[in-house]
Amino acid sequence: ALPPRPLLVSFNGKSFDLPLLATRHRLARCADPFAHAPHWDLMHPLRRAFEPRWPNCRLQTAEKRLLGIERVDALPGSFAPQAYTSFLRHGDSAMLAEAIRHNRDDVVSLARLLPALRQVYAEPGHFDADSAAIARRLRQVGRALAAERVLVAVSNCPASCRELAALHARAQRWDDVERV
Repeated sequence: ALPPRPLLVSFNGKSFDLPLLATRHRLARCADPFAHAPHWDLMHPLRRAFEPRWPNCRLQTAEKRLLGIERVDALPGSFAPQAYTSFLRHGDSAMLAEAIRHNRDDVVSLARLLPALRQVYAEPGHFDADSAAIARRLRQVGRALAAERVLVAVSNCPASCRELAALHARAQRWDDVERV
């Protein structure tokens, strides 16, 4: 029951879930309803902002460090396929209920992570995020003014200064390049 133009939001869906679903649809000889759907994979902007600063960029790490959620799972997500198979073969729904709870928690976290990432990209210094990497991405998607605001706010960082100088040079604002 997907809308005609669904917007997909995932965490690592671009590399894992969507290729898996595409294969399953191909094997079932069905059209892939996700093939041309707009997709936001939140893992990539999270990595861009925090990869050099956090031990890893897993969803549970983001939940803990960015959202303040400490999740205690009875069943890690990697066991969800096994829980489903156990349900199909043996009617054992105990593990399946835990897998469903885990997936529900993932969806709730994604709903909270999107606005949190918007804040991180608006004020990376407040979150100890990689301002230079965020500014580069903003510039790549045509948001040079937002990139400049980010870099000016953290002008004490050498990487941010280099990125700000490069931003000014692309705009051929040579006096601004010299001031950086």
